[in-house]
Amino acid sequence: MKNFRFIFSIVFLLILNVLPPFFLTQLPFNNAPETYLPKDQPAVILEQALRKQFPDDQVAIILFGGEDLYSDAFLQKLEQATREIAQVKSVDRVINVTEIEHINGTDDGFEVTRLLGKETRANIKDPHKRHKYAQKDAVAFGTIVSADEKFQAIIVRPGQLSSTLQRIAILDQVNNILKQHQLLHKVVAKAGPIPLEIAQFNSMIRDTIIFVPATVLIGLTLIWFMFKRLLAVIVAGVVTGAVVNSAVMLYIIFDMPYTLVSSMIPPLLSALTTAFMIHLYTNMQLASSFSYKGKERIQFAIKQIYKPAFFTALTTVLGLASLGVSPIPPISHFGLVAAGGVVLLFLIVMYAVPPLFEQLDTAPWHLPGKNNSLMKKLLGFLIHLSVRKPVWVVTSMLVIFVLGIPYIARVNAETNMLKFFNDQHRITISTQLIEDKLNGVMPLEVDLSGAGRDTFKKYKNLQQVEKIHNWLQQQPEVDKVNSIVDLIKDMHQAFHQNAAEYRKLPVNDALISQYLFIYDGENINEVVNREFDQTRIVISINVHNSGEIRAFINRISDYLGKDLGANLKWDIGGDSRLFSDQDRLLIQGQVMSLFIAVALIFIIMFIIWRKIGYAVITMIPNLSPILGIFILMGIFNIWLDMATAMIASVSIGIAVDDTIHLFHGFKKRIDKGNSAVYALTQSYYKTGRAVIVTTIILCAQFFLLAFSKFVPTAHFGLLTATGLLMALIFDLLLLPALIIIFYARSRD
Repeated sequence: MKNFRFIFSIVFLLILNVLPPFFLTQLPFNNAPETYLPKDQPAVILEQALRKQFPDDQVAIILFGGEDLYSDAFLQKLEQATREIAQVKSVDRVINVTEIEHINGTDDGFEVTRLLGKETRANIKDPHKRHKYAQKDAVAFGTIVSADEKFQAIIVRPGQLSSTLQRIAILDQVNNILKQHQLLHKVVAKAGPIPLEIAQFNSMIRDTIIFVPATVLIGLTLIWFMFKRLLAVIVAGVVTGAVVNSAVMLYIIFDMPYTLVSSMIPPLLSALTTAFMIHLYTNMQLASSFSYKGKERIQFAIKQIYKPAFFTALTTVLGLASLGVSPIPPISHFGLVAAGGVVLLFLIVMYAVPPLFEQLDTAPWHLPGKNNSLMKKLLGFLIHLSVRKPVWVVTSMLVIFVLGIPYIARVNAETNMLKFFNDQHRITISTQLIEDKLNGVMPLEVDLSGAGRDTFKKYKNLQQVEKIHNWLQQQPEVDKVNSIVDLIKDMHQAFHQNAAEYRKLPVNDALISQYLFIYDGENINEVVNREFDQTRIVISINVHNSGEIRAFINRISDYLGKDLGANLKWDIGGDSRLFSDQDRLLIQGQVMSLFIAVALIFIIMFIIWRKIGYAVITMIPNLSPILGIFILMGIFNIWLDMATAMIASVSIGIAVDDTIHLFHGFKKRIDKGNSAVYALTQSYYKTGRAVIVTTIILCAQFFLLAFSKFVPTAHFGLLTATGLLMALIFDLLLLPALIIIFYARSRD
């Protein structure tokens, strides 16, 4: 039986370490904006409906720079490359100066030509005149044609894709084609929704490759430093691999998108595994000091930690699982997967690890030396301060929080994807350059629907579209507006020999219908559906903060609600609408998950200690770090975004672990009839070392993430480490002071 348990543990841990990596190629990487909203959200439903009628607005904008961008040599290469890119599977359309449609007047009407196609280039030989000619096209100017002759762009628009990896594959093919045609060296910037998504993905992968091994290495190094035992290091490494690999596998099994939020799971579970193993090893070290060996040693250690470990695992699971109520799918998935990882961690440590030490662990454990003595002095000082001056400790901390509370009001639920990168990052520089030379890269659209077929062939309805178009163009957030009105004006002007006074909407419905009937270009499909009962106004905006986008959307809504009239229905969609809706859900999810976490953990505390007073006392030191985190966010202007929205629930779930370990020892001694002071002192001396060490290790592992160049990872690591450090301080100072005050009042 003993050999069976040993062999089973070896095989079980080996499978969890070896098998999952073979499936990592199937990991569903997808960091697209739509993955951050539930499918039943109005913005998502609208987006799906719009995409059935109109092209996708998730594009890649590629900016060329140089002196000869309107020369025959460059434009010929660009034309050939563009046509090859258009043939790439999943590419819907490529827009550039040689392919974009242009309406020209003729003797008997107008024709649709290519803006700088072969025929136009043959007629206009001078590159400078070609640029001036292209500038006059209302659709092209600002979209792909810059006011500066040294810059022009192409826009690559894929069809609807299901993952980030597919978008990466398309952009790689585009790069290869540009390289083959000797154009890649002319590319000075890439921006837009797709390059931004890919930049996030690359940062996520880079951080995973760097920081997951680094956090594991820190944990294993400190385990070696503390216990000087190779077996302890090997087992901790194997357990870490089993837990992290299994958690990541859940994304494959349940086909959940692996996002930048998901990438926080491996370092989180690595750190928690280290903490669990240190508590186990500390008690094995204690057992060794009592001369226990082999099976007796591991059984003693498991018996000592099983109950507190069970409840610490439970509270951590509850803190993480509370994120499961978040309406933002990646955060919900993060909470549930991480909680599942902690459950597996507990089961492995309690049931799969013991047989290994029963068989392989025979030599005495290294006992703590001078470091332990220094730690005892630190613990002695903190306990003495808390026991002797409890009111002073509590009052001082209360004053600090009161002074810090105003900063909490300064915390904004705000997201700016460009702020996820530093100012020197390629995507930041590229976006700024493209927005400087062309238009804003954030897409937004106003969707208008009529009562029946041919609604938008009628002058009175088109007049409404024009009114909205003109109002939008005047807004400071807007760089470019495109609508069916532009096309009809271009046709009307071309029909009248390009006379400037005819660039207006014709008032005759029959003439409008005639123009639209003879128009044979593709551009019309961008702005109106085939039945002409639904149209969209496409807007390029120059703001990136979700709060600014949301405020602009609200202003559009107010305007449309007052001035549109009853004959047309409206809605606002596009990538920017999806992005702005995340903030409302972030706040909703933050409040719900934190409330649930606090409530459930309080209930668990009451079940453990069987007294309301004990439950309240042990909750206060764990709620305090949450306030502290929000105060720091307010002081340093750190936004509540995708990464920081998880920190409160994660922190309280982890921080309460140390409280349980410390208070469990205290209560056990109180139940034996010891005084509060004696019970506190003994509990803190016996358990305090492991608590301090595990917290320091956790902080070191999380603080390592603060060195990431990817801001969400850095903020998650820094704030989580800070929260855990504050929790330790409150456990060692505030908790004993509260206990002394509580017992003093109980005696009264």
